[in-house]
Amino acid sequence: MKSPFRPTWMTTRTRALSSIERVTDQTELAQAATSAPLDAVQHRAVLRLTDIGVLAQIESTHPNPQVRLNAHERRTRLLREALEKGTSDQGVLEEIAQDDTDESLRRRAAFRLTNQSVLKHIASSDPSARVRQAAAQTLTDQSALEAVAQHDPDEFVRADAARRVTSTQVLSAIAHADGPEEVRLVAAEKLGDQSILADLACHSSRVRARAAELLTDQAVLARIAASDDDAHVRRYATRQLTDQATLADIAMRDETFFVRQEAICNLEDPTALVQIACDQSDGYLLHHEEGRGDEYSQWTEDLREWAVRKLTSERHLATVEQSAASESVRRAAAKRLAELRRKAT
Repeated sequence: MKSPFRPTWMTTRTRALSSIERVTDQTELAQAATSAPLDAVQHRAVLRLTDIGVLAQIESTHPNPQVRLNAHERRTRLLREALEKGTSDQGVLEEIAQDDTDESLRRRAAFRLTNQSVLKHIASSDPSARVRQAAAQTLTDQSALEAVAQHDPDEFVRADAARRVTSTQVLSAIAHADGPEEVRLVAAEKLGDQSILADLACHSSRVRARAAELLTDQAVLARIAASDDDAHVRRYATRQLTDQATLADIAMRDETFFVRQEAICNLEDPTALVQIACDQSDGYLLHHEEGRGDEYSQWTEDLREWAVRKLTSERHLATVEQSAASESVRRAAAKRLAELRRKAT
């Protein structure tokens, strides 16, 4: 015998549409989405569902393509809302990270994933380098990281993976391979391999400055600081230098203000500092641009005063006060000398 109960959403159109708007039970809504005689009621039921699993089932099995589309859009919206609220539900995050059409949302979800198998899949197969990069930054599976570090088509994804690789053997292979300079630099830095860093600092077109910053070999640094065509590379090499004679030469002769300033910062030799402060030439600063001669002259003056500030001996400061060609440098030396004498009393 048939049950006398018939849901209101299975009656006339007006009553059915009004009734479905009051239903909150997920089981009944799922039933209405698949069994209601009116398409409009099925659509409204889908839009009221909050069960992502039920929506996924409707999306894949419902005979009406428009209802399937509605289920897909509703499920996508709920997943994105959960992401915005900071969900830690791994099932939700996995769905977004693997299936969402929005690259930025896949990337955000990948950052929160913990499932190494899913992260491995994303890191190796997502069409977006930014999403693969997020997965690589979250991966802990060493075999997966090694594969990404050696084979990903994007050098920055490879570099991020290489930063998380722990095998010295794999890092050595990456550093010595004829691969992207960015990746080789990361591997060489982790290994502390000065020979590779020197090679990158001397020959690489893109990472010379960073390689120079990581070098400790004073002979290589001196060569780079003295002869590299790029002022930024010379600056980073100078920053790492400790040899006082080389620093003094750079401080007097480099054509770029901030490279000379870097050299003076590292200088401790008071004789060299006095020589810089008393130097009567305009130095080697480039001042060939029309109308900028006064500016470059001021830069040279600033460097002399910078050398004065590094001096800590009253004898050396007195020499500068008496011998410097520049009046402003003599005043700076007198001021510095007075400060030291006040501190001594």
